[in-house]
Amino acid sequence: MGSCIHTELSLGPGIGVRRGTGTHRPDGFWAGEEVVYEPENRRYELILRDTSFDPSAAKEAAEALVLDEDVDILFGVTDNVGTVRVIEQVAKPTDTLYVTGGDSSARTLGDPDLCGRKVLRANEHTGMVARSMAKYVGEETDTETIYLLGVDTPFGRTSVALYRRYMEAKV
Repeated sequence: MGSCIHTELSLGPGIGVRRGTGTHRPDGFWAGEEVVYEPENRRYELILRDTSFDPSAAKEAAEALVLDEDVDILFGVTDNVGTVRVIEQVAKPTDTLYVTGGDSSARTLGDPDLCGRKVLRANEHTGMVARSMAKYVGEETDTETIYLLGVDTPFGRTSVALYRRYMEAKV
């Protein structure tokens, strides 16, 4: 596999990313399509795969992109189970850089067995938002009582726990 510094770089984005009607992407890309960008002296190939939020399909698509298409970077998968499966069964064993998608679990990237030097998140997570909110409340307001409400799901419980931790620590 090549590195990100090479002039030619293959990317494998869109594994399980939001699905539009049929296989059409809201941003104009189609599942299975290969898009080439060539700004200045660089060449980027984007290879899109629709995994329909199925963890097995995500793992199979990621594996095919790494082993058959020889991509340098995997990007995507928006559900927790698919993300963990791609990390454990494809990214780590093949030492492939993996930029996770909208994985909602802060736990996933806080777990040293799942996160590492080649597994990172492309956007903020609840812990980052909770920390900045706690900092704002602690430094900019005279709030004395905060009520934390969350849905009774893994995401809701994780979110409330993160907010509680940072609010109590008064970051």
